[in-house]
Amino acid sequence: MPVQSYVDQLEPSPDAVTWRYMNLAKFRDLVANEELCFRRADLFKKDDPHEGLPHDKYVRRIRSLRRFDLRDELTLNSTQAVNRQFSEGHYLNCWNLFEGERLEMWKEYAPEGVAI
Repeated sequence: MPVQSYVDQLEPSPDAVTWRYMNLAKFRDLVANEELCFRRADLFKKDDPHEGLPHDKYVRRIRSLRRFDLRDELTLNSTQAVNRQFSEGHYLNCWNLFEGERLEMWKEYAPEGVAI
């Protein structure tokens, strides 16, 4: 299946450097199966409960909702609940776009692993 860009996507330059940090088990799986592993977006909420969701402030702005207005807050809650349900149908594989290495990335994602 070819990669398709979404509307107004900013594309990196053709010579851009991308990195993926992973532990050795994921690297072995990648090499052995020649397949990338994609994780369901809603499963990231264990690490960050707001991962994959727009901020409430953003939703209020685009939906013209007033903070502390009971009806608008119910609309906000409903909108965010729907967004969370949609995240169950989206799968991610994260890469970094930069030329240098960062110690924080090694520490967080591959303390005993590799970067490709």
